[in-house]
Amino acid sequence: MRQLARVVTVMIVFAAGVAGAQAPAFDAASIKPSPPPPVGFSPVVRIGPQPGGRWIATMSTVFDLLRSLYPQNYFNGHDFGGPAWASRTRFDINAVAEGDPSREALNDMARQLLKDRFGLQFHVEDRPVDVWAMVIASRNGTRGAGLTPAAYDCTAFFTARLNGQTPPSVPPRPPGGKPSCGMATDESNGVFHIQGGGMTLTQIASFMEGFAMPERRPIVDRTGVEGRYDVDFRFTIYRGPATETTPTGLPLLKEAMEDGLGLRLESRKETKPGLIIDRVSMPSPD
Repeated sequence: MRQLARVVTVMIVFAAGVAGAQAPAFDAASIKPSPPPPVGFSPVVRIGPQPGGRWIATMSTVFDLLRSLYPQNYFNGHDFGGPAWASRTRFDINAVAEGDPSREALNDMARQLLKDRFGLQFHVEDRPVDVWAMVIASRNGTRGAGLTPAAYDCTAFFTARLNGQTPPSVPPRPPGGKPSCGMATDESNGVFHIQGGGMTLTQIASFMEGFAMPERRPIVDRTGVEGRYDVDFRFTIYRGPATETTPTGLPLLKEAMEDGLGLRLESRKETKPGLIIDRVSMPSPD
C-alpha cells in the first residue's frame, strides 16, 4: 500500500509539473481510410517526417504507427493489445506544421495526434521476452575478420540524422563496396552480403534484427564495446538440398556472425518495456 501511494504521488507531481504546458500540434491534419491496394499487391507502409514541415503515413494501422513512434517500447513478438481493428484497419495521414520543425518535433506532434484524434491512452510495463544477446565470441575479445575499426568517422553524420538535420556529405558507396556511413544488403540466389561503414555494435544488432532466423527475437547488444566499425560478411537463409542455383557451403546468419564478425548470439530471457493500449478509438473526422 505504501508503494502504491508513492507511485500515485509521483504521478500527481508529474501531472502538476506539466499542467499548462501546451502539447506540440500540427496546424492541420487529414486522416482518411486507406484505399485497398491493387489486386495481387501488398500494402506499402510509409511513415515519417517529410521536408517542409509535413508528416505522412500511408497504408498504416495503429500498430504500424505505434511501432514507428514508440520503437523503444516495441520488440519482435510484442502484442500491443487493443481492439482487433487497430492491427487491421489502415489509414492515410497527411499533416503539416508551421515552419520547418525538426524530425523529432514532427514525431512529437504525430504522437499527440494519436492521442487527440484516435483517443489513444496507454501504459508501459516490463514484459519478459526471449532475446538474442549479442556478445563477443572469444574470451580474449578478438573480433572476426569482417569486423574492423571504421575507416571513416561517421559520428557527425549519425548525430545530424538523429537530430533531424541535414547530415554532412560522406564519400559515396563504390560499386559493390560498402557505404561510408550506414548498412547495405545485396542478395543473390539466397546469399546475403552485408556491408556497413561507421556503425556502432548497437546499430549493427538493430539492423540484423530484420533478417529471418529460426525464432524472431530482438537482438540486443551486450558486448559492452564502444566505438564504430566497418562490417563485411555473407550468410544464407537456405536450408534445403543443394541445387545448381542454390549456394551451399555458406553459414546461416547466427553462425556467420560468429565466424565472420566474432559476435555470438546467445539465447536469453530479458525484461523489456512494452507499450500496452488502454484505450483507442476510430479517428475523429477531419
